[in-house]
Amino acid sequence: MRKRIFAALLLLACLPACASAKSVPQALREAICATHPAPFTKVSEAEFDAAVEALDADWAELTAGGEAGFALRELAASLGDEHTTVVEQTDQNAALPFFVMKIGEDFVIVQAQQEHADWVGCALDAIGGMPVGEIARRMTPYLSAETDGWRDVLAATEMVSMHMLVHIGAAQSMEEASVTVRDTRTGRTQTAAVHALTGEYDYGTSVLMPMAQTFAQSGYYYATLLEGGELFIQYNVCADDPQMPVADFAAALDEQLGANLPSPPDKIIVDLRHNGGGDSEVINPLLELLEGYRQRGSALYALIGPETFSSGVMDAMKLRDLGAVLVGEATGGVLGFGELKIVELGEGFTLGCSSVDFSGGQPHLPLEPDVKAAQTLEDILDGIDTAVERVRSM
Repeated sequence: MRKRIFAALLLLACLPACASAKSVPQALREAICATHPAPFTKVSEAEFDAAVEALDADWAELTAGGEAGFALRELAASLGDEHTTVVEQTDQNAALPFFVMKIGEDFVIVQAQQEHADWVGCALDAIGGMPVGEIARRMTPYLSAETDGWRDVLAATEMVSMHMLVHIGAAQSMEEASVTVRDTRTGRTQTAAVHALTGEYDYGTSVLMPMAQTFAQSGYYYATLLEGGELFIQYNVCADDPQMPVADFAAALDEQLGANLPSPPDKIIVDLRHNGGGDSEVINPLLELLEGYRQRGSALYALIGPETFSSGVMDAMKLRDLGAVLVGEATGGVLGFGELKIVELGEGFTLGCSSVDFSGGQPHLPLEPDVKAAQTLEDILDGIDTAVERVRSM
């Protein structure tokens, strides 16, 4: 699973730090107005300025109480741009000792430290007696999201942050929280006091929920032949693996297929469900390979879902233009603003701000699949990849 991170910022360009004479809220406003192509499409400039002024007036008090970061995040999120966010450098990174993923209607524990191994596969029901639905609702103002899918992805990440849980009232201290989990098969619940991690998450000894190989995220990208003869390519990040750039990966894949198969695969599946973006051009050598196989009779499919974001969405569109059938769920990302610039605001705060509008003036909507195949928790627990099985049935 992915490492614990609270924001993923693509460092495409950097701007100089704002002058120290400005307050941080003022520096945020100035950076947004100087960088963003259309900042006031979902909130009026007057409303935004009033929020900046109010934040400025309360800044000293918020800083003293450790709440300034949340106030800045809420201000940036009010723009309604999923790429424009604020990150705070803080030593308050204590976290619950597990990872959570939204699957269906539940937030499910998919990986945990050894002491909570028996919770893996269970739904997270409550923290501090607060239902997870209420926790997600209280976190919403701080999440820069334009779709429900991406909001769920961010909420799952924040669900284990002690700083966030204390802020919204689901935990009383940074050291521990009362956690209630539910066995989704039996409905049985259990509650226990859980101590927050005081050091690094131990990936070497942690327990991962058993799941189909194709559903689990693995590396930058990889390819394998499935039991049904389908070529499965998982493409997780729009960037070259330092150990094997995409061009080399495509060439090696072509060589291996030519040496081991008498004819091209009947079906080729490209999995973009975990792709959070990067550089949308990196995939081009792989697309050239896929086009050659398509012309020789291979049917192309691309899997998408809530974690498909930014350049991952663009690459899904490229695959569709190549003739691929999109299977899965609506993307978390939209074709909207992007190409981040990074601005140091001062006092340990960093702004990631969109600088380009890719929408062409069209509504910012997620990319919808041609064939819907939402991953179910029941399938995961049974070791089944719902979307892959749907492709096999087509």
